[in-house]
Amino acid sequence: MLLRFFRTPGLNAFVLAGIMPRMPFLTDKLQTEICFYVEVTQVLAEDELEKLKWLLRRTYESENLSSQTLLLAYHTVYEIGPRLNFETPFSSVAVGVCHACGLSKVSRIEQSIRLGLDLNAELDFGQEAEFLTPFCDRMTQMVYRQPLESLDTGVTALPVRIIPILEQGPKALEAINVELGLAMDEWDLSYYYRLFAEELRRNPTDECTA
Repeated sequence: MLLRFFRTPGLNAFVLAGIMPRMPFLTDKLQTEICFYVEVTQVLAEDELEKLKWLLRRTYESENLSSQTLLLAYHTVYEIGPRLNFETPFSSVAVGVCHACGLSKVSRIEQSIRLGLDLNAELDFGQEAEFLTPFCDRMTQMVYRQPLESLDTGVTALPVRIIPILEQGPKALEAINVELGLAMDEWDLSYYYRLFAEELRRNPTDECTA
């Protein structure tokens, strides 16, 4: 089960001042909020829900947390959050805090930044890319085109395979080099074969061939 909570502002004026000079005409048209996606294993009791909200609020701005988005009036809303194939360090710490406070039903918490623009028309492709670039680290983040319904990506990792170089010799390493596109040359193949066959005396896997 996935709960959502929204807190404003998502970015303070100091942070925005360092970002928006690239598109100054949007500065007065932008509002931000944080969206907390909270994954729970069971329905939270009323007291547990209140405790969770207390953890998510800012101490002196409790009124700025809501279970409804605060950007409904904005014509264009972009949402940027972490790629979901791994749990973020933020989530690990946040879940640890929740468990320490007795919220054992919380299994994961991720946060996104939502950007509301008060415009009469959509940004074109080039303007959108320019606008989103300073907000989004493409290595670890992505744009959510729709609100998340689950933190499960639905991707299942393939089982780890053993590369049988002890049984089949260098040909096994050569075959996996071609299959996975590892681009190892003759020196690489010779080095790793000696490393595993003669020094480590074990077979490598396709999860770690080095």
